[in-house]
Amino acid sequence: MENENIHVVENNLKLLQFFDADYPENPPALSMRLSEEDDEAAGLWLGKNNLKNKLKIGFHPGSALFKNHINKRWNKNKFVQLAKALVEKLNAAVLIFGGPEEQEL
Repeated sequence: MENENIHVVENNLKLLQFFDADYPENPPALSMRLSEEDDEAAGLWLGKNNLKNKLKIGFHPGSALFKNHINKRWNKNKFVQLAKALVEKLNAAVLIFGGPEEQEL
């Protein structure tokens, strides 16, 4: 049974018990490795947009469409309110992430 209070990766690791495989007591931290090219392109983009030395906060307004996860999506007005508050109070840059299928969001 899926535990909605933990990351999907942790839920997937817990499935190991059903195959008589050991679940790691201390699974490694989640990480994302970028290639040198991606890291360089990101640095150039941040510099071009004057964001290198600014607090950056990312929003991913989308969610999975299966298992009713779509019902967990915030209303766009809540994202707008939060973004405005972050900009005003923290002088943050708000970046929005998503795939082509989330363009309308």
